[in-house]
Amino acid sequence: MAAHARISSPEDREGITALMRSALGLDEDAVAIQAAFQRWKYWDAHPLTTAGRSYVLEGSHGIVAHGCRWPMQILTTGGVYDAFHLIDWVADSSRAGAGLQVLRDTCEDSAALFSIGGSPTTRRILPALGDHLGRRGEPERATSYRVAGHVYFLSRPLKPLVAATQEAPLDWKTPMRMIRNAYRAELPTLRLDAGFAFTQVTLKEIPERLWPRPSADVAVTARTVGLLEHFAHCPALEQPMSFVLTRQGVPVAYFYLVGIGRQVRLADYGPASLDEVVAQNLGAATQLAAKKHYPDALRISAVTSEDAVRTDWLRSGFREGYREEIRALVVNPALEGVSRYRLTYLDCDALCL
Repeated sequence: MAAHARISSPEDREGITALMRSALGLDEDAVAIQAAFQRWKYWDAHPLTTAGRSYVLEGSHGIVAHGCRWPMQILTTGGVYDAFHLIDWVADSSRAGAGLQVLRDTCEDSAALFSIGGSPTTRRILPALGDHLGRRGEPERATSYRVAGHVYFLSRPLKPLVAATQEAPLDWKTPMRMIRNAYRAELPTLRLDAGFAFTQVTLKEIPERLWPRPSADVAVTARTVGLLEHFAHCPALEQPMSFVLTRQGVPVAYFYLVGIGRQVRLADYGPASLDEVVAQNLGAATQLAAKKHYPDALRISAVTSEDAVRTDWLRSGFREGYREEIRALVVNPALEGVSRYRLTYLDCDALCL
């Protein structure tokens, strides 16, 4: 029997979970396959799309491939385009071509596919995927693959001694971790420059002019109150809080924090292209807010794709952990002129894992 491609439903959860556990070697308590989290990311209503987000390929004995869209709305100076970050892409290794087929299905009616991190298989296949995106009876769609910048993962310990003993096994390296964390937690001194302050606000109180806006060569991902509210309902995240940073009483930036386990994450911030002084004070404000409002958290982490913001956050006390390429498969030629994409934690499921 030929495999059947379709959008999944909640009734497919067990089959998708079994495939993910087999393909990825996940434990049964892994966050990625928790029932409430799967329902939220696959099937709950989403403010950026009314279409299904989870795609499966079903064979005679069950689901043999799966892929999911993490919706993104790309804003450029020329228009607005629907795109997605590819998540939970798995396939039965015994079914040749199954993963590629479901991947093609996820790209339908999308301007671009993004991948950050991912398995070695993902990294190998995406550059060649454009050759396979055509549909029977249709000409090949114009596609291009490129690396469009990097995302930087940064962090800082909030409770240096506890973090050193609880984030890694106790061994001969533990004392060195304690010393390193204590140094990183205290230097540079955490403070705001004169005239700067931050205030907790509701999402509706964030001035619209602070949402990210595109420039000539940099595309941004759209932000709305509805989108941030959607993340507030994610069962993997706790205690979402939004803030506005002011300079001399005037709002100059916003930031959105969430808790996950004993970590605080800077889920989102804006606007784009912050100046050096504002960006550095934003980095400090996020850390001060984390210390105040998440007293049990061991660490704060943040993600940015803006090189200048990364530099300014390092000055505020964040430390760089690692970086990942932003790999973009562009399907709509209108995005060919975009050389860089501005992304935050909100644009990939790493926020929730």
